[in-house]
Amino acid sequence: MIVSLSLNDLTQAGCSTLVGNPTAADVRNLLSLMDGMTRTELGVSDSDESGLVITGGFQGCFMCEYMSAHDNRVLINDNGAKQADLQIERDGDRFPAELVVDKEIAEQAALYFLTHEKLDPTWRWQ
Repeated sequence: MIVSLSLNDLTQAGCSTLVGNPTAADVRNLLSLMDGMTRTELGVSDSDESGLVITGGFQGCFMCEYMSAHDNRVLINDNGAKQADLQIERDGDRFPAELVVDKEIAEQAALYFLTHEKLDPTWRWQ
């Protein structure tokens, strides 16, 4: 069962938005706040303390990563990703384009995980 949705907020030290029993509307709302500067990480957590973490937001670029005690996977973008490295946070590291997705893909991955508690099989996870 998905138990929480969290969004970090760097405008205040240690501050984050936490939503218990999140809905699809909550996911869409918090994802829309991600700017890659002050709000850079959205977590969808289940009762097993695993979850989907979406980072970034800078210039519409995101990275989706599944993390658990036994497994870590990142969403691979096979849909014509550019070969150049892309930046997902204004002051952050650069990532290979194949790891960077747009907001629509990040939202789809988050909503699927919220509903099914597993990774969206539409995408390749590695």
